[in-house]
Amino acid sequence: MTPKEFAGLLADELEALSIKLPRGKISTEAASTLRQLKDLSEIREAAGNEVAVYSRKDLDWLAIYEADPFFVPSPLYRAIRVKPLKDFSLLPSLLQSWTPYLQAAGVAVGKDRRKKVAESLGRLGVNRVCPIGKMQEPPIGWHQDGRSALLDLVRWVGLEE
Repeated sequence: MTPKEFAGLLADELEALSIKLPRGKISTEAASTLRQLKDLSEIREAAGNEVAVYSRKDLDWLAIYEADPFFVPSPLYRAIRVKPLKDFSLLPSLLQSWTPYLQAAGVAVGKDRRKKVAESLGRLGVNRVCPIGKMQEPPIGWHQDGRSALLDLVRWVGLEE
């Protein structure tokens, strides 16, 4: 499927989620940020850019397909951008300025590419690579920020003779 088709399916899932699990209240500032993102994206779409906007009127969720692969962070609150990447080797240059903030990546790639993708993401600073949909379910022994969660609780004592 194309990234644009994926964005449409993602929108369907966000709608189903919003029925089962409605989003809580958000601040006026956050709501304004979501509205601005939606409005600007719709203007770009109307101007003929390769953009597709999927949302509810109440902005309980927002999915945007953008053909431009340049990375822009999401404003959160069930807002997501879907961007195509024709050549995975371009990813480091697209994420270069964001590497201090990278922690986990959800990926949807075949088994034959998974290791190569994980190695590339690891070089960018990502310390957890998992299937899409699993980022909110880290294993109990996950090394948060690449460190053991229990190691900071241990104090070693060495005995020399």
